[in-house]
Amino acid sequence: MEDIRITNLNVEKKTITSLQSSGVITLKEVEHANLHKLHEDITQLQVDKIRTAFDDVKEISDSYSKFLKNPVDIGKGRQRQTVQLVRDPGQEIEEGGEEYFLDEVFGLGEVIEIVGPSACGKGQIGYQLCLNSQIPKELGGIEGEALYVDTNGDFCEERVLEMAKCFRMKLMKSLGKDDELDVKLKEKYTEEKILERIYHFRIMDEDDQTSFFISLEKILKSNKKIKCIYYDPINIHCSKAERGYQERKRIINNVLIHFLRLSKRFQVCFVLTNILKSVRKFYKESEPTTKLEPNYGEILFQSCTNRVHIDRDSKIGDDIFKATLTKGSMFYERTKEFHMHFQVKESGISGRIS
Repeated sequence: MEDIRITNLNVEKKTITSLQSSGVITLKEVEHANLHKLHEDITQLQVDKIRTAFDDVKEISDSYSKFLKNPVDIGKGRQRQTVQLVRDPGQEIEEGGEEYFLDEVFGLGEVIEIVGPSACGKGQIGYQLCLNSQIPKELGGIEGEALYVDTNGDFCEERVLEMAKCFRMKLMKSLGKDDELDVKLKEKYTEEKILERIYHFRIMDEDDQTSFFISLEKILKSNKKIKCIYYDPINIHCSKAERGYQERKRIINNVLIHFLRLSKRFQVCFVLTNILKSVRKFYKESEPTTKLEPNYGEILFQSCTNRVHIDRDSKIGDDIFKATLTKGSMFYERTKEFHMHFQVKESGISGRIS
């Protein structure tokens, strides 16, 4: 901690400046300093944020120290768990098939980025993941709960209810001949109880977003049934803030590190959606070209476990979408590109095109 500078803290730039002007340069100095008396511009709210940010960095630093003392652990028999997207409850995975990709990419303990333009099904994917994270273990699911973080006000309760009805019908069709289990699941998976296991968190501005980041660890500690967090989109309020691009990049990077740490600790699947931006490319012997790229592309690419691109495939149909995996451990298992087509139907996300 002696060598870690305070610029690594996830706090506002003016707070960093106030600390530096008071002679505080490293995190070790933050730990022993009386923050209330350091600088007249440092408020109680800023002190609380500094302490929270310090605890986050210290925990990461301590965990890295432990890793260095231990040999590499290649799983030791642990099986990777995922939130399935297009497979029906109880349906077996068809290895190597198209459906295998989107059923296996949303792993617990991982951070997944979904990139795509507006109206390409990102919200629908979020609803489906929130429902499918509840699939009982008897039918191959993880039997958890979900948190949908809505930063742009697009969350549609009526659509979630519509999909929940279809989700319940699929569950009931998947039940076997075990009468005792059937009764148990029918009582547990009513439409009302399915919706009760989806928590909707509306973020209005950057202050709400900061409060959520600070409170997230307490939320996961108090409800360990949460296994899927869908954040749609991750960067909208940060992009609107009156900060320079480099400062926004730093904040996004710190948030992702925070998510990665929590995903591993609580075995939660974090899914973040990202918007596209226009970027002009200049080449020596040709005219500049404009192309769409993910916002904060390189930072998110490096920090997320998996990245999935979503777009319409107009060659097949206006209501057909194509998902392509551009980063992830699965990406290196085969030489060909990972991609699949899916359709948003009344019942939800379907890998069966009709």
